Amino acid sequence: MAQDSLSRILTAQALAALWARLKEQGPRVHCITNSVVQNLTANILLAVGAVPSMSTDANEIADFSRSAQALLVNLGTLDAERRHAIATAIPVMAAHGKAWVLDPVMVDRAPHRLAYARTLLAQSPAIIRANQAEMDVLGDGDSVWAISGKMDRVHTPQGVVTLKHGHAYGSMITGGGCALSAIMAALTAVTDNPALAAATGFAAYGIAQDIAAREADGPGSFAVRLLDELANLTPERLAYDLSMQIEDYP
Repeated sequence: MAQDSLSRILTAQALAALWARLKEQGPRVHCITNSVVQNLTANILLAVGAVPSMSTDANEIADFSRSAQALLVNLGTLDAERRHAIATAIPVMAAHGKAWVLDPVMVDRAPHRLAYARTLLAQSPAIIRANQAEMDVLGDGDSVWAISGKMDRVHTPQGVVTLKHGHAYGSMITGGGCALSAIMAALTAVTDNPALAAATGFAAYGIAQDIAAREADGPGSFAVRLLDELANLTPERLAYDLSMQIEDYP
């Protein structure tokens, strides 16, 4: 088996160590995200130890991008101001060797958005965090794809990772997937391995959902408990609860 196979890299200990590093280093993550989810995204980033910023103002987007360790580009409410911010921020991140994550929200619903997302794919996001319908229309290529669903999957040129965590309440919270993309962006700031960042993000977010749902009465109380569980999730608990399967490609 190759030394760089996924099964050698993505061990429970590696995921736990990356989660610990995120909590210790507290990276700054700039989020060009949709207006519906900004509050939840910011709170979840704070809960996991990261420092969020959200500006899309043309006068300061370059400064916020330079001072961030990672960038999230979310296409949810794709207006002219956000398009300009994206066009400014991505080259800044690239010039400084920093990673960015693309969340191509609903590109399967709007042809113009799909065409725009394809131009962004050509600019080398570290991770594309999407659902299956979004991946189907964009195509998988050689990127690292984090595909949310009943079972979460990380597709890479080296193989596929499947994680079995999460709860149905997660799909009842507006912006839950968008916040997950932000966690993955934060993780890319503390590792140079996007597959490890994607798998760790899925594991932490899913395990926190599992725990939060046990005492929740519905999606409202679940959302509050989810913040608590993300804040309280230890590396040791992540490794102990982890349910992950890896298929290495030949």
